[in-house]
Amino acid sequence: MANSESSTPGTGHRDQPRSSVNHATQIISITGRCGPSLVTYKNLRFLITDKPTDPTLLQYIEELQRQRVTDVVRVCESTYSPKRLEAAGIKCHDWAFDDGTPPPPHIITDWLNLILERFRPSVGGSTSATSSHNGGDSPQQQQSGPCIAVHCVAGLGRAPVLVAIALIEAGMKYEDAVEMIRDVRRGAINAKQLTYLSEYRSKKLLLQVIKGDGGKPNPASYERQGDDAYEDIHIQENDCPV
Repeated sequence: MANSESSTPGTGHRDQPRSSVNHATQIISITGRCGPSLVTYKNLRFLITDKPTDPTLLQYIEELQRQRVTDVVRVCESTYSPKRLEAAGIKCHDWAFDDGTPPPPHIITDWLNLILERFRPSVGGSTSATSSHNGGDSPQQQQSGPCIAVHCVAGLGRAPVLVAIALIEAGMKYEDAVEMIRDVRRGAINAKQLTYLSEYRSKKLLLQVIKGDGGKPNPASYERQGDDAYEDIHIQENDCPV
């Protein structure tokens, strides 16, 4: 059942931002509505998925390897053992937070630190896994770079919100970030989650990655935001649309 609070592109609902996205931005959908969805912005690559289980983990790992995934971030309860991921050379990060709540400040900091570590260009101008890209690169060129996968239960609530935060920290307007994600993942980010993102105060920390600078976010920078911006904001996980 589709979440009643989530609108889809082209419906005209008030919570559907339709501002234009930079033409240099590449967005690639690799499967259907509830399968893995690849979101690419400059040299940043994120794979949003629903939760795998032990019986489906082999197929999941095969898709991760096709997309050059280095890390899996799971923000819901565990439904599979991470040992098979680790055996495949993929690191699993357990950063679960409650459904119906925004990501806590320490998880946002860990998330941004991970992105900085994986996508920060080296002295020679390349990332840890590929030569650096700019927004004009082709989808084929961008697919050669590293990728971080993130999942919640349906891949429509908590996981897309983390990806949206990353895009906002990379300099995008929140409306454009939401539109990018919804273009490849129908039903993602409901009205209450959109309210949270509209009130999110970016530090533009990931401009350091896409511009080739170094550095890491300061965890203390989120303390005040955690007290103010999160207050009275209730986020509910979306259901997968049918």
